[in-house]
Amino acid sequence: MDSELTDVVGGRNTWQQNVSGVAGAAAGGAALGAVVGGPAGAFLGAHYGPILWTAVTGFTGGF
Repeated sequence: MDSELTDVVGGRNTWQQNVSGVAGAAAGGAALGAVVGGPAGAFLGAHYGPILWTAVTGFTGGF
């Protein structure tokens, strides 16, 4: 198990890519949320889209 962890390479994204990714996730989440639930859905999508993006990027070694 320990040998597998030593092979993980992170930090592949620059800060510009991270800012762009979060902004895109917020916009995409808001757009999808607006279609599904109107203004309240847009708010929730804009809130949870970047959280999901951050989780996926962190789990895949982007930070």
